[in-house]
Amino acid sequence: MLVIYLITLLSSCTSSHIWGMDRATLMQAITRRDFSFLEPVSSRQYRDILKLGNGYCYILGLSLLEAGNTEQARSFFSAGFTHDVPPYNLLCLEELSRIGTAEQRYAALEAWQQLAESSFGTLYTDGFFLPPDLANDSIGTARGELLLALGKYTEFPDGIADWYAERQLSEGMTRLFPEILQLSSAEAGTALSKYGVDVPVFDRTTRARIDLGKRQYQASWAVFRELLENRSAYLFTRFVLSDACKAALYGGTAVDADFLRSLSDSLPAQTLASGSDGTARFLLSFYSARILHKNRSAGTGDLADVLYGEAISRAESEKDYDTAVWYLLDYLQTDRSAFLQAVGVYAPLWHDASCYSDVLDAFIVRGVQLRDWKSLGMLKLALSGRADPSTEARLSYLCARTGGGGVFEGKKSDRDFYMEAFEGDHDSLYYRFLSANELGMPIGSYAPGNREYVVEASGAVSTPAADAGDDTAADTDDGGDLFTEDFLAAFVEAGLYRQLYSVLARFKTVSPERAIRLSEALAHAGQHELALRTAVLGLRRSDGPVTDALLKQVYPRPWLDAVSASATHFGLGEDVVYALLRSESFFRPDVVSSAGAIGLSQLMPATAGDIARKLKTTGYDLNDPGTNITFGVYYLAELAGRLDGNMLEALFSYNAGITRVRSWKKTFGNVYPDLFLESVPYSETREYGRKVLAAAAVYGYLYYQKSAEQTVREIFR
Repeated sequence: MLVIYLITLLSSCTSSHIWGMDRATLMQAITRRDFSFLEPVSSRQYRDILKLGNGYCYILGLSLLEAGNTEQARSFFSAGFTHDVPPYNLLCLEELSRIGTAEQRYAALEAWQQLAESSFGTLYTDGFFLPPDLANDSIGTARGELLLALGKYTEFPDGIADWYAERQLSEGMTRLFPEILQLSSAEAGTALSKYGVDVPVFDRTTRARIDLGKRQYQASWAVFRELLENRSAYLFTRFVLSDACKAALYGGTAVDADFLRSLSDSLPAQTLASGSDGTARFLLSFYSARILHKNRSAGTGDLADVLYGEAISRAESEKDYDTAVWYLLDYLQTDRSAFLQAVGVYAPLWHDASCYSDVLDAFIVRGVQLRDWKSLGMLKLALSGRADPSTEARLSYLCARTGGGGVFEGKKSDRDFYMEAFEGDHDSLYYRFLSANELGMPIGSYAPGNREYVVEASGAVSTPAADAGDDTAADTDDGGDLFTEDFLAAFVEAGLYRQLYSVLARFKTVSPERAIRLSEALAHAGQHELALRTAVLGLRRSDGPVTDALLKQVYPRPWLDAVSASATHFGLGEDVVYALLRSESFFRPDVVSSAGAIGLSQLMPATAGDIARKLKTTGYDLNDPGTNITFGVYYLAELAGRLDGNMLEALFSYNAGITRVRSWKKTFGNVYPDLFLESVPYSETREYGRKVLAAAAVYGYLYYQKSAEQTVREIFR
């Protein structure tokens, strides 16, 4: 059915012959990455490719790029920008700005400047059509690097030195810097001298910043300190001063905190660049506090909280304010009373609640470890709904489980807190699931009925296969139909699977219905990971009830025969096995983690070797799905057996090792399993447990007619 769908869709665009071939022959050649038919290519032939439909210059360019033919790829991107229509020509322009020659990249960026004033101006300014690595201020960096590379030194409005001072150093800026100083042309000389640049200071400052990037902290700080002592005005801009303070933090001593602090009150107005007064003084106070914070074990941290408070009062931006408050809370972790007091003061005033999720997490974990239920209740009270929604749900659930340490006695019941965790506007399926179980609500009453209830378990993946950009994609006003379905389907036919997902993720150009079709096509092509991710995008795009069809694409069952056989043989539930595989690899069989774990079940080679000996298997391949599934299921079953059948502890052991789990169990384990999970010191392992249990619950509901109570009983025994 899918094949018929794709063939019908793709063949409907034209029956014309292009370059002496019909469409089917042409696409077969592209899929094989056989581009011999492209020689020679004329302007007319570039236009001919568009007979296939809009966007095919882009498709051909990507295919050529994947085949390693960058030069020809550039020609097709250039042709697509010239001859195609929006938005497809803008995709081609993006690629030119990324992989073109220096001249092409510069021309592309100039074109972006013009488009910013056109009908696509909003899309441009929002970073919608600009390549992710060139979005926002980085386009200024890219353009400046090209100006330098092309020798256009006088085209910097305020001079090269100020351009360097106004941004973080990029690799390109670092690479080009020696050339700038060595240039003797009149043009280059004018670019530095025209604006009264103190070239020696510019030279030494930039070299110190480069040393900082190389982690040569002491050498960097030695230069910065001398320049700061001399009150060199060039240093008192945001990026330069920030680099100087970082050098002091990592290359200095506790004494340097006093030096930085003294600077903030002694700087004459003329030393500070226009508008930088507050920023400079914030940075000096903030990094003084961080130096003392870092050195508190040496007895120098007593004033850190005072200096953090000083930095908070001097913060002129929301980001600076939240950053300083975060570090203050981190500093106060060892004093639970002071921490709670600070939360009560600053939570009503902070701006980005998500910024504080990790520092609140550390406090919560320690509270569970200490059985300090009262402090968790007080934290819930102090936050007053100002934490990120997932943290609020977590605290609501924990308050229900522990009575909130008596803080809410007579004010809220356990049921009230369970309902908060269940109904809150958050993306934690785990706490929704557990709360629903406590409330006696069946999974079917919430899992398939509303998208928010399943997004977390769908998208929370900590695997090397995860791609950036899922949550940063721009949205459209037309329901996401920015590109034709023919164009998107062509990616599948041409074998450009990851490129398709990149387009879908970035532009959110996928409705739930389109997501199902494309997900099925990707799965048919054996791209199960990308099929799943595409379905997740469709789920996130949905603003209504989630259909069973979409939910099954989000929780698929690839390699069912292998999973069923292994689960049956080793005595595990298929729902748990699928939850494990989904969480470990997102069903990508060739994924390799940064630690060297391989394949669907993410086994380390040494572990796999031990399993192979026990199973009397030789000549195995961990990239083979069947083998990897068998080994992974055996390993999980063996761990469960060694832990008296405790599946939660077995899953923790799968993630962090059985020795660590036994140590945690000995230290923190005399509690119910859900509270044991909250006490685990490793955030990765805690989230892993939440993720697998939630996914197992959905698999159990979708395919195995299991209730919430059954899943809890099997994993939280």
